[in-house]
Amino acid sequence: MRDILSPFFTDTQIDFFLTGESVRKWSDDDVARALTLKSISPNGYHYLREQLKLPFPSVSTLQRWTNGHSFNPGILDSVLKLMKNKGETMTTGERACILSFDERQNLVTE
Repeated sequence: MRDILSPFFTDTQIDFFLTGESVRKWSDDDVARALTLKSISPNGYHYLREQLKLPFPSVSTLQRWTNGHSFNPGILDSVLKLMKNKGETMTTGERACILSFDERQNLVTE
């Protein structure tokens, strides 16, 4: 069963289908996929979650995840993953963007 579902659902979602137990902790992959879907179609996300009862994180969980995400210096892999997922659904013209890299220095004053 897991092999059949794995191309379409995350491990967390498959566990929900197989056990019926509610999800206690969503993985970063679960949240990234949910954010991608919600950014493409908020109404579609709501329909899949509320009407079809598919296991997706709640909107408040998505908000907590994005609010609690720290952006430390370096490459932001989770953000790049979200951009990649979103970009796969866009036309070439829609994907045209500028990535800006900035050097930042924090000065501590005494």
